[in-house]
Order: sequence, then structure tokens, then C-alpha cells
Amino acid sequence: MNKQWVRLTLAIVLILAAGGNGARHSAQAASASNDAVIQFGCVGLDCTYNPSEVVIQPGETVEWQGSFTSHPLVSDDSLWTTVSAGNSFSHTFTMTGTFLFHCAFHGAPGGVGMAGRVIVRELPNKVYLPLILR
Repeated sequence: MNKQWVRLTLAIVLILAAGGNGARHSAQAASASNDAVIQFGCVGLDCTYNPSEVVIQPGETVEWQGSFTSHPLVSDDSLWTTVSAGNSFSHTFTMTGTFLFHCAFHGAPGGVGMAGRVIVRELPNKVYLPLILR
């Protein structure tokens, strides 16, 4: 009976360890140099950020990729000066919270039109369970 509990506990630990950081990566695309990448542009009349929402941890960086000449990037919270030139911009978020952004031409503050958000929160990386072997 005791061996069954040990096996069950070990199985639970392995399952939890395998799932460790999956929540963050399901909401975003990651690259080698940035923790999240958001691409943007228009298909017909539909202008969007893809993904429009990312979840990261404090100290991680988000990169926006696209034409800022056609889609100036604005921070609703004034975290950065409006980006209106180039094809790539990165910002490192140091505090927890929800930070909104939008396109100056196709969106507006508060999530209107071509807009998105970065959610910065502490995410659990590991779960430790006591394992007693006898």
C-alpha cells in the first residue's frame, strides 16, 4: 500500500513539473532575445496586434514588430514615447499590472480598435511537494 502512495505522489510531481511554465507561453509567441513578440499590421481593413494580449513576469521584455510609420505605437500609460519609425521596438516591464497600448491611427486608449495589453504578474515556475520514501 505504501509503494502505491509513493508512485502516485511521484506521478503527480512529474505531471506538475512538466506543466511548469505553460500558461505564459500559450498566450504569446517568444523569441530568443525577447520574452514575448507581438506582430502587427492590416489584412484588408482589419488592423490587429497578434497576439493582442501577452502575459509576462516582471523584468521580461516585449517586442513589437511591424511598420511603425503606418501604425505608431502608443502606450496608454505613457511608459514610452510614441514610436513612429522603424520596424521593431522593445520595452522591459519592471512592475506588475495591466498595461494597455494602441495604434495612433487605427485605435484609441482603453482598448478601442487596434489595441492590446501586456499583463505583468508573478507566475509560479515550480511546485514543490514533499516526497517521503521509506
